[in-house]
Amino acid sequence: MLAPEKARALRDADGVTLDEALRRAGRDPEALGAEPERLARIGAFVELHVEQGRALIDLGAPIAVGTAILPHGRWRIDITGEPNHAGTTRMSDRRDPMLGLARLIDGAHREATERDSTSGPGGSAEPPLTGHAARATVGKIRCVPNAVNAIPAEVTGWLDARAEDEATLDA
Repeated sequence: MLAPEKARALRDADGVTLDEALRRAGRDPEALGAEPERLARIGAFVELHVEQGRALIDLGAPIAVGTAILPHGRWRIDITGEPNHAGTTRMSDRRDPMLGLARLIDGAHREATERDSTSGPGGSAEPPLTGHAARATVGKIRCVPNAVNAIPAEVTGWLDARAEDEATLDA
């Protein structure tokens, strides 16, 4: 569990701490933290959630009970290159960091696909977490300078990888 003081120090992309954001919203950042007495009174917890995938569609089921969450890790990948003009820099002279990130994305996809026996061609009619499950996505990319006609100086990608167990995730 994240300690309240560490949570209050977290910063968003603009450098604003959670503490500052809570104060701006009229909230007390010191109120963050566990409430043991309140938690002790809770007998059960039910979270209604929209489907995050297409398993229910494939099963023809209107509702399901989640039984597992894949262990996952998130990694930030920074790759630097040599910025230059896209129209005048010869291909042999390019040091394009986007190519490295593209290779990483393709490699992560291939590795997860090879390890994932839960999905067959065109989707699977099996429950989503039977077999050996693996997932990998780079869902966010930052590119500097982020211009159509520029070879990037640097790129950053955020990899979200998930697997049925820690050993598979670490592989």
